[in-house]
Amino acid sequence: MAKKAKIESAKIDTLEKIARLLAALTIKDMKDDKAALTLDGAGFDAREISQMLHVNENYIHALKSRLKSTKKKKAIRS
Repeated sequence: MAKKAKIESAKIDTLEKIARLLAALTIKDMKDDKAALTLDGAGFDAREISQMLHVNENYIHALKSRLKSTKKKKAIRS
């Protein structure tokens, strides 16, 4: 039973590495703001995004908040 759990854990670790590699290739030439939003859309959480972009986690939260605020303002104007 423990052996099966180790195999499953190894599969998840491998898939996570592949996902991070693909994410790194995708955001290679992007600025931090656009890269953060792209990674967020791909399902990465703020902690993971901040680690990939080498920025503070609060930066990611603030960026998402600003975007949400901008969308609300545009909706009100329409």
